[in-house]
Amino acid sequence: MSVLLKSSALKKLFLLIFVLFIYSCYTETSLEFEETAIEKNDPVLIEVIYPKLKDDSDVSLKINTIIESALAEQIAFFEEDAGSLSIDDAIAQFENRFISFKTDFEEDATPWEATINCEVVFQSLHVITIAIDSYTFTGGAHGNSMISLLNFDPITGNLFTQEEL
Repeated sequence: MSVLLKSSALKKLFLLIFVLFIYSCYTETSLEFEETAIEKNDPVLIEVIYPKLKDDSDVSLKINTIIESALAEQIAFFEEDAGSLSIDDAIAQFENRFISFKTDFEEDATPWEATINCEVVFQSLHVITIAIDSYTFTGGAHGNSMISLLNFDPITGNLFTQEEL
Protein backbone atom coordinates (compact mmCIF):
# COMPACT_ATOMS: atom_id res chain seq x y z
CA MET A 1 0.00 0.00 0.00
CA SER A 2 2.88 2.41 0.68
CA VAL A 3 4.08 1.87 -2.90
CA LEU A 4 0.66 2.97 -4.16
CA LEU A 5 0.76 6.06 -1.94
CA LYS A 6 4.24 6.94 -3.16
CA SER A 7 3.18 6.40 -6.76
CA SER A 8 0.04 8.50 -6.25
CA ALA A 9 2.01 11.26 -4.51
CA LEU A 10 4.58 11.27 -7.31
CA LYS A 11 1.81 11.53 -9.90
CA LYS A 12 0.27 14.48 -8.05
CA LEU A 13 3.66 16.15 -7.70
CA PHE A 14 4.39 15.61 -11.40
CA LEU A 15 0.93 16.99 -12.31
CA LEU A 16 1.50 20.06 -10.12
CA ILE A 17 4.91 20.72 -11.70
CA PHE A 18 3.44 20.26 -15.18
CA VAL A 19 0.57 22.70 -14.49
CA LEU A 20 2.98 25.29 -13.07
CA PHE A 21 5.23 24.92 -16.11
CA ILE A 22 2.32 25.37 -18.53
CA TYR A 23 0.99 28.35 -16.57
CA SER A 24 4.41 30.03 -16.59
CA CYS A 25 4.44 29.82 -20.40
CA TYR A 26 1.17 31.77 -20.60
CA THR A 27 1.66 34.50 -18.04
CA GLU A 28 0.76 37.86 -19.48
CA THR A 29 3.56 40.35 -19.82
CA SER A 30 1.81 43.65 -20.04
CA LEU A 31 3.37 46.84 -21.28
CA GLU A 32 2.82 49.63 -18.76
CA PHE A 33 1.71 53.06 -19.94
CA GLU A 34 1.91 56.39 -18.15
CA GLU A 35 -0.05 59.53 -19.03
CA THR A 36 1.87 62.39 -20.63
CA ALA A 37 0.43 65.89 -21.00
CA ILE A 38 1.41 68.97 -22.98
CA GLU A 39 -0.38 72.30 -22.45
CA LYS A 40 0.18 75.70 -24.05
CA ASN A 41 -2.01 78.78 -23.90
CA ASP A 42 -0.17 81.38 -25.94
CA PRO A 43 -0.35 82.22 -28.84
CA VAL A 44 -2.58 79.18 -29.47
CA LEU A 45 -4.37 76.77 -27.16
CA ILE A 46 -2.77 73.31 -27.24
CA GLU A 47 -3.75 70.44 -24.98
CA VAL A 48 -2.40 66.97 -25.70
CA ILE A 49 -2.84 64.03 -23.33
CA TYR A 50 -1.45 60.69 -24.44
CA PRO A 51 -0.17 57.36 -23.11
CA LYS A 52 3.54 56.66 -23.25
CA LEU A 53 5.22 53.36 -22.46
CA LYS A 54 7.54 53.60 -19.47
CA ASP A 55 10.36 51.25 -20.44
CA ASP A 56 13.06 51.67 -23.08
CA SER A 57 12.63 48.37 -24.91
CA ASP A 58 12.67 48.36 -28.71
CA VAL A 59 8.95 47.52 -28.80
CA SER A 60 8.09 50.38 -26.43
CA LEU A 61 10.20 52.86 -28.37
CA LYS A 62 8.55 51.79 -31.63
CA ILE A 63 5.02 52.13 -30.18
CA ASN A 64 5.82 55.50 -28.57
CA THR A 65 7.25 56.80 -31.87
CA ILE A 66 4.17 55.73 -33.84
CA ILE A 67 1.80 57.31 -31.29
CA GLU A 68 3.76 60.58 -31.25
CA SER A 69 3.91 60.62 -35.06
CA ALA A 70 0.11 60.19 -35.24
CA LEU A 71 -0.34 63.05 -32.75
CA ALA A 72 1.98 65.30 -34.76
CA GLU A 73 -0.14 64.59 -37.86
CA GLN A 74 -3.26 65.69 -35.97
CA ILE A 75 -1.63 68.94 -34.80
CA ALA A 76 0.17 69.96 -38.01
CA PHE A 77 -2.36 68.47 -40.43
CA PHE A 78 -1.62 71.17 -43.00
CA GLU A 79 2.02 70.06 -43.43
CA GLU A 80 2.84 67.37 -46.02
CA ASP A 81 5.42 65.70 -43.80
CA ALA A 82 3.55 66.20 -40.50
CA GLY A 83 4.00 62.53 -39.56
CA SER A 84 7.77 62.92 -39.57
CA LEU A 85 7.66 65.87 -37.15
CA SER A 86 8.11 65.55 -33.40
CA ILE A 87 5.19 66.70 -31.26
CA ASP A 88 7.16 69.83 -30.29
CA ASP A 89 7.90 70.62 -33.95
CA ALA A 90 4.24 70.06 -34.88
CA ILE A 91 3.17 72.47 -32.13
CA ALA A 92 5.72 75.02 -33.38
CA GLN A 93 4.35 74.66 -36.94
CA PHE A 94 0.79 75.14 -35.65
CA GLU A 95 1.84 78.27 -33.72
CA ASN A 96 3.77 79.69 -36.71
CA ARG A 97 0.78 79.16 -39.02
CA PHE A 98 -1.46 81.02 -36.57
CA ILE A 99 1.02 83.89 -36.17
CA SER A 100 1.27 84.21 -39.95
CA PHE A 101 -2.54 84.14 -40.26
CA LYS A 102 -2.89 86.72 -37.49
CA THR A 103 -0.41 89.02 -39.28
CA ASP A 104 -2.44 88.83 -42.49
CA PHE A 105 -5.94 88.98 -40.92
CA GLU A 106 -5.54 90.60 -37.51
CA GLU A 107 -9.20 91.60 -37.10
CA ASP A 108 -10.39 88.03 -37.87
CA ALA A 109 -7.74 86.16 -35.90
CA THR A 110 -9.66 84.12 -33.35
CA PRO A 111 -7.08 82.04 -31.43
CA TRP A 112 -6.51 78.58 -32.87
CA GLU A 113 -6.94 75.45 -30.80
CA ALA A 114 -5.77 71.83 -30.89
CA THR A 115 -7.08 69.47 -28.24
CA ILE A 116 -6.12 65.80 -28.36
CA ASN A 117 -7.05 63.14 -25.86
CA CYS A 118 -5.40 59.81 -26.53
CA GLU A 119 -5.88 56.69 -24.41
CA VAL A 120 -5.41 52.94 -24.27
CA VAL A 121 -8.90 51.53 -24.85
CA PHE A 122 -7.92 47.84 -25.06
CA GLN A 123 -4.85 45.84 -24.10
CA SER A 124 -4.28 42.08 -24.28
CA LEU A 125 -1.53 39.62 -25.19
CA HIS A 126 -2.51 39.98 -28.85
CA VAL A 127 -3.38 43.63 -29.42
CA ILE A 128 -3.08 47.10 -27.90
CA THR A 129 -5.64 49.62 -29.15
CA ILE A 130 -5.04 53.35 -28.74
CA ALA A 131 -7.87 55.81 -29.45
CA ILE A 132 -7.00 59.34 -30.57
CA ASP A 133 -9.81 61.87 -30.14
CA SER A 134 -8.77 65.18 -31.67
CA TYR A 135 -10.36 68.58 -32.16
CA THR A 136 -8.76 71.42 -34.10
CA PHE A 137 -10.08 74.92 -34.63
CA THR A 138 -8.30 77.17 -37.12
CA GLY A 139 -10.99 79.79 -37.62
CA GLY A 140 -14.26 79.63 -39.45
CA ALA A 141 -17.68 78.55 -38.30
CA HIS A 142 -16.59 75.45 -36.40
CA GLY A 143 -13.65 73.22 -35.63
CA ASN A 144 -12.97 69.71 -36.88
CA SER A 145 -13.21 66.56 -34.78
CA MET A 146 -11.75 63.19 -35.59
CA ILE A 147 -11.39 59.86 -33.83
CA SER A 148 -8.81 57.37 -35.02
CA LEU A 149 -7.60 54.03 -33.68
CA LEU A 150 -4.11 52.57 -33.66
CA ASN A 151 -3.92 48.78 -33.23
CA PHE A 152 -0.48 47.49 -32.22
CA ASP A 153 1.05 44.04 -32.04
CA PRO A 154 2.43 44.05 -28.45
CA ILE A 155 5.12 41.53 -29.41
CA THR A 156 6.68 43.47 -32.32
CA GLY A 157 5.35 47.01 -31.76
CA ASN A 158 4.11 47.12 -35.36
CA LEU A 159 0.74 48.50 -36.37
CA PHE A 160 -1.70 45.86 -37.55
CA THR A 161 -3.08 46.31 -41.04
CA GLN A 162 -6.81 46.20 -41.54
CA GLU A 163 -6.47 42.77 -43.14
CA GLU A 164 -4.50 41.42 -40.17
CA LEU A 165 -7.19 42.54 -37.76
